[in-house]
Amino acid sequence: MSSKKTTLIHGIAIAAAAGLVSSASAGVVLVDDFSTGEIDISTRSAEGTLNDALANVLGGERELSWDIVQNPFNSRLNIFAAFEGTPGLGIDMGAGNASVVNLRYDGVGTEGGAAGLGFDAIAEGTQSVRMTFLTIDLETDVTVTLTDGSGLEASLTRFLAPGLASIEFFALNDFDIDAGFDFSDIFALDVDINLISQEPNRDLFLSDIQFDMEVPSPGSMALIGIGGLALAGRRRR
Repeated sequence: MSSKKTTLIHGIAIAAAAGLVSSASAGVVLVDDFSTGEIDISTRSAEGTLNDALANVLGGERELSWDIVQNPFNSRLNIFAAFEGTPGLGIDMGAGNASVVNLRYDGVGTEGGAAGLGFDAIAEGTQSVRMTFLTIDLETDVTVTLTDGSGLEASLTRFLAPGLASIEFFALNDFDIDAGFDFSDIFALDVDINLISQEPNRDLFLSDIQFDMEVPSPGSMALIGIGGLALAGRRRR
């Protein structure tokens, strides 16, 4: 068994034991748990897009795109929607491969139109965008961008440390927010997973994305047996 496969299995086992696998609960709005939709990409192409209409995804559409920006050995970028029976978004890059993977939720997809999420973060009491990772092989930066109905943006980039079974909170209070941004009319959510660095050949497994009513303080999330649980600090509005 390869070391990459062993790491994935280990991360999934730890997360399952802690109840972290695709566990939407009260106070959250599920964006995507990757339990539906066909994602089975193995490519050397510089860029591409896969769009799916899915009833259980916020807005009913998931648009997945990728951009391979460094690939000196012509190795593959693999993107898949499950591992060993566990739903999630897996990204596995071959030797020397450095890529950016984007997830966009706007109810539109590649066909265009003016659907939008129409998500009211204020009415929902949303405090953060929450993501559960079952494993992160090497340090990775992730950018979350919200776009409102007028095209204004709010975004936050966080550098995620390598480890197993981490819950990451992107607190809305920490976002870089355009003046006049309307949190009551969120048109789109973008998640950019930047796997470009001086250390290519990275891998991760994302279990789910949610809008959450909480940003727990680090002290309140000291889960026994889970190492490297990275949390954003809470700041009041």
